[in-house]
Amino acid sequence: MPARVHLHTLRRRAGFTLIEVLLAITLTAMFTAFLAIWTLNAGRIYRGSTSLLDRSSRARLVMDLLTQDFQTALIRQRENETWLAVDVLTDGNNSGRWITAPGEKPAGDSLELAPRPDRGTDKIDPADYRFGQAGMWLRFFCMPQDRDVFTDQHDTPGDINAVGWQIIRTRPAPGAPEDSAGYQLFRTVVRADRTFDQGYQIDQYSGNTNPGEPGELKKPGENSLVCGQIVDLGVIILQRNDDGQLVEGFPNRHQSLSPLSDEHRYRAPQDGMPERMDIYVRILSHFGARELRAREQEHMDADAWWHVVDQDARIYMRSVNLKREL
Repeated sequence: MPARVHLHTLRRRAGFTLIEVLLAITLTAMFTAFLAIWTLNAGRIYRGSTSLLDRSSRARLVMDLLTQDFQTALIRQRENETWLAVDVLTDGNNSGRWITAPGEKPAGDSLELAPRPDRGTDKIDPADYRFGQAGMWLRFFCMPQDRDVFTDQHDTPGDINAVGWQIIRTRPAPGAPEDSAGYQLFRTVVRADRTFDQGYQIDQYSGNTNPGEPGELKKPGENSLVCGQIVDLGVIILQRNDDGQLVEGFPNRHQSLSPLSDEHRYRAPQDGMPERMDIYVRILSHFGARELRAREQEHMDADAWWHVVDQDARIYMRSVNLKREL
């Protein structure tokens, strides 16, 4: 009889109680939630670090090239010559290569050349600057030190080249589908033996758009691509007024300087002699650029476009002091 009771007791204890089952379910749910949160955070950290590295590497490339070009600029103080031309491109028509999209960068809402300073700090937030739908178009004479893309040889020391910088919404590579179009930054270098074919008036260069020809300053070729994911480019030009003070000459021209003939154009030396260039570049990460391309395939208003950009893009700045007249 005792043996039967013992067997019966063992049989009753062979299963799990309701409390044990509920406890197991709770622990499993807690572990699953913890694992999901950990995985989500790990994904965010990976995306954040990858985006930071991506944007930073592009910013370094652009800033280093622009710094090199500006520091070797051919500065000439002769009224009948133009060694520097800067235009605010309020639309994408300049190059003739701009690929439109229903939700592309808005024209009117992408122009803010004189943002108001913060009331508390009296400083301007760099993110408040917007330099036009296609940013600023820069052209000037300089002595670039990089490899000559036409001869695969270094330029002879002292050679002068006309250089142009421009943002175009276009394909990342020849033959790519139109829905892959994004905001690409081009740097055109006119070959040294063709640079002065049209004199020292760099704002009037036109004609043949083949690689290395003067006309390519306006319509860059595929080989002039620096990198993609650049949604805005602009410069703040500082110059001396008659009192010797360093003030802004463009685009928000200081009141102590004579007015510009066109508020969206700057020509040197006619509008002054630049002493410092403050460069602003707005760069998307790979993830942000991919999201923006997808969103632009459908109509998107200006606020929505800038919301997507502001959530992902970063502003990079650098000041470059120009050397004296050569």
